[in-house]
Amino acid sequence: RNKEIVASTSSRVIPVGLNIHRRWFYLRIEKKGDTLAYYVDGTKVLEFRDPQPLTGDRLGFWTYNNGIMVARVRISSESGSEFENPFRDIPKTCKTIYE
Repeated sequence: RNKEIVASTSSRVIPVGLNIHRRWFYLRIEKKGDTLAYYVDGTKVLEFRDPQPLTGDRLGFWTYNNGIMVARVRISSESGSEFENPFRDIPKTCKTIYE
């Protein structure tokens, strides 16, 4: 925020090796009040409590020093006029046609 990194992890959250080519990962980001939680394949990889949480109706997602391809995006909110349970039918890992 304002050119400052507010949260990061030095842990490896995506495995390395030849077996991840064409593999899909299930990514989930939750915002509850002033806390952001990040999950990869159902495992929490980072949590950040924001002392000055942003308000608004927008979502941003990006990587640093990496590329990313995103498919099958679902955005859900508990406070909108419609509600979809974001935890329904969550696979442990996402399958591809190559498996």
